[in-house]
Amino acid sequence: MSMRTQWMAAAAALALCALAHGAAAIAQEAAPAPIARSPQALAFIAGTTKDCPKCDLHDLDLSRRDFSGANLAGANLAQVTLVEANLMGANLTDTDFTESDLSLANMRQVNLHGAVMHQVTAYLTDLTLADMTEVYMHSGLLRRARMQRVNLTGAYLIDSDLREVRLAGATLTGANLGGSKFDNANLVDLDLRGVNLEVADMINADLTGANLEGAILRQADLYGANLFETKLKGTDFTEARLQAANVRGANLQDAILKDTMLPNGEFHTGPLTQ
Repeated sequence: MSMRTQWMAAAAALALCALAHGAAAIAQEAAPAPIARSPQALAFIAGTTKDCPKCDLHDLDLSRRDFSGANLAGANLAQVTLVEANLMGANLTDTDFTESDLSLANMRQVNLHGAVMHQVTAYLTDLTLADMTEVYMHSGLLRRARMQRVNLTGAYLIDSDLREVRLAGATLTGANLGGSKFDNANLVDLDLRGVNLEVADMINADLTGANLEGAILRQADLYGANLFETKLKGTDFTEARLQAANVRGANLQDAILKDTMLPNGEFHTGPLTQ
């Protein structure tokens, strides 16, 4: 082998070594650093304690675990998977559930006061008797959730999916539900006085006997909704759609009708004449 050939082979070997070293360095830099957990958080994850207030527990899979009665007030539970977990009676005040999956979880009687639930998934979750006062949710999914007798006083459930939800006996004083979907929801006998339901979808929702006095339903879609014997004094239906809705026993003369599509499909502006 000539000197030139030997030199070229050596140079190629050095180049390959440099490339391998560079690739290894890039891979090492790309590998995520392990999340540093506090001793209390590690004990919670290990199951030796259920109390972990203000702990950083984000990005964990805690599915099917038993956290009944746990104290997680102020904890970071963002992007956590809690599918079919038991959280019954847990203290979850001010907890961050951003982008977490709570589907099929048992959350009966939990305290969620002030919790952040942006883009949370809670499909078929049982929230019966939960305290959800001042909860803040944007683009959440609560489809088919059980929310009987839940307290939503002052809650913001904006642009969220609550189709087929069960809200019997719920308290909604001062709630803002604007832009949310309540298609086929059971809203029978609910006190919705003054509640913001602007641009809400309520297609085929059952509002039998509900109190909608002063509620804001501007641009809401109530196609086929059941408004049998609802109270409508001061209800704002501006630009709303009431097409095919059942309004027997409900007095639309007490409501605000401006560019509103009536049950017969006609648009109406001004006082409703008998």
